[in-house]
Amino acid sequence: MKYLKRTSCIAAFLVFSAIAVQAAAIVPDPGLPKAEGIAASTIVTPEPETNSFTGLIVDARGLGLETTFAPVIYDETGNPVYGITEIDTSLAVTQGMVDYAPTPDLVQDAQNGKSRAGTHPIMVKASGLRDNNHNIMISTDDAEKILAANQSSHFLSKCAVVFLN
Repeated sequence: MKYLKRTSCIAAFLVFSAIAVQAAAIVPDPGLPKAEGIAASTIVTPEPETNSFTGLIVDARGLGLETTFAPVIYDETGNPVYGITEIDTSLAVTQGMVDYAPTPDLVQDAQNGKSRAGTHPIMVKASGLRDNNHNIMISTDDAEKILAANQSSHFLSKCAVVFLN
């Protein structure tokens, strides 16, 4: 029993020590001299967290994209990124898998956060079309970014996808 208490005390000390070190790194000690000559470019700003994305906009303008009931987004190696297996089927039935934005007004609405993709969507450019111009191809890098962001916010299963066409 004494061993468990001692371990708990040590663990608590380590946690509080880590918190104190983090706080000291964030809040400077007023008693310390100010650092001089540090360029503003050395300040590191964190990337926005992937869970902040609300949806996906794919720009396929000028490619001749045709509408379809069950579109698929593929990466350049042919792996599906978005399709019927990644969605809530009840949403797909009631609202469709994607919104198409074929007019300048609808494109502007989507880009201004007035679409199912929400106010902070990931925006990517289609690299091509396949399957009779119904399905979109994107780069593997864009596919990885989309899937990483989707891990926390699950916007793909919510059909929060807009195709600009």
